[in-house]
Amino acid sequence: MQPSNVISWLAVPSPQRRCGPLELAAALRRLHEAGIRRGYVLVVPTRLADQPMMEDGSSAEVLWWARICDAIMAETPLGVVLVDTAGSGLDARLVRDRAVRHPGWRHGEKHRLRIRVFEDLSRLERSALMELSRAVCTGHRGLLAEAGTLGVAAFEPWQLQVALGVEAVGELVDDPVAGVLPATA
Repeated sequence: MQPSNVISWLAVPSPQRRCGPLELAAALRRLHEAGIRRGYVLVVPTRLADQPMMEDGSSAEVLWWARICDAIMAETPLGVVLVDTAGSGLDARLVRDRAVRHPGWRHGEKHRLRIRVFEDLSRLERSALMELSRAVCTGHRGLLAEAGTLGVAAFEPWQLQVALGVEAVGELVDDPVAGVLPATA
């Protein structure tokens, strides 16, 4: 998408959209201000207790989501936008800090440049970020359903666990066309 056609794209009515052109433009601006210039995966860390094949416990859950973020960044050119859900999930800042500091992972501190935490989002802001994302990774049923309605690829923790086991998280979430966000947005 080129800067010359982003406004016309935002203005095209879509039956799938849950937000208008102003919310989409504001989301693009917020992404640019945060330094996200390429495509990204929206990760909403949630509790894993009710998920199949998952360890229970808060520290294990934070570490698991951090490993997912690390795999996305290591296996794709995509960034990660971590979002807190109002009290029902894990602290996205803890996940980010664990992802960029874990000594056993390959890319360490340079991941900090490709991972951002967005807090206090309204439903419309979150929907706009979801619509602009390459994929959504969460255990939150409502967000998974919304992503499906918007036509965005959505992955539950058990799907990510299977991909993590065979080092294929990148293949799962990466869109073949990882373009740059329009600079004028």
